[in-house]
Parts: sequence; C-alpha cells; structure tokens
Amino acid sequence: MADLREARAENQRLRDELNRFRGEQGKPDIKPNRPASPGANGQHSSERERSETKDWQKSSKLDQIPIDREEVLRLDRASLPPDSEFKGYEPVVMQDLRMSTDNIKVLKEK
Repeated sequence: MADLREARAENQRLRDELNRFRGEQGKPDIKPNRPASPGANGQHSSERERSETKDWQKSSKLDQIPIDREEVLRLDRASLPPDSEFKGYEPVVMQDLRMSTDNIKVLKEK
C-alpha cells in the first residue's frame, strides 16, 4: 500500500510539472484546516493585545534625496532694517526635473 501511495504521489508530481511546462497550473496544494494555537503566527492570547495600535509616524525622505549641488542665497543688506542680525541658514531642498536628449550618430564600417 505504501509503495502504491508513493507511486501515485510521484505520478501526480510529474503531471503537475508537465502542466507547468505547458503553461497550465498543477493540482493546488490544499492544507487541512487546523485551529491555530495561541501565540503562534502572531496570534495574541487576549483581545486587548490584539487591538493595540502602534503610533504611525511619517518618515523624512530628505535623507534619501541625493544632493547634486549647494547654493547660498544672499540677501541685500541695504533692504533690511539696521538692527537686523544674521541667525544662520535655513536648509531647503528644491527638486527640479530636467529632460534632455542624447542623440548619437554611429558610423558603422561596412
């Protein structure tokens, strides 16, 4: 009986492989329904632990943007009040999109 079961399983595997080569699907692998044990696969034992939400915070994308160049924008000091003072720079990242062509004429030897 065991040899017969093994032979049938091997035949089914070979049929599935042939069907996959032909572009079809093989027999689906259906697992039996079993109740999951508590604590397995992320299951929690109490309703309170399952319902806890985590605080979501949006992460900054500025560290992922590559900076190509830096420019310093200077103010005209004559247009400012005389009691104004310099307090440093405020970093601002500006993104721009450039589209350009790269046409190449190739001379092939014949």
